[in-house]
Amino acid sequence: MIYTSVESNDFTKTLDGLRVEYPRIDDVWRAITWDLGRAPLSGSPLQSDSAYRVYKTTQIGATPSFRVLYKADANKGEITLIAIDALPIEANGS
Repeated sequence: MIYTSVESNDFTKTLDGLRVEYPRIDDVWRAITWDLGRAPLSGSPLQSDSAYRVYKTTQIGATPSFRVLYKADANKGEITLIAIDALPIEANGS
């Protein structure tokens, strides 16, 4: 089963803002939704009993790692993307 991605309003607003600073953010977004759609539990749970999870991407060159807060709903077959933020770029990033 491939999960559908749904964005919260806050997620969408933040993503729009990130486009100004990070021209490759749409590629990152596609990779996140592709991966979570196929492996919805790949992120780390906030707490052991939490439905909320955190997914982290890998820094590639000048594109930093991003952290995404989301919730997977197996009954609906959807991932709700709640928040996204950029992490500081590491000097030794690949």
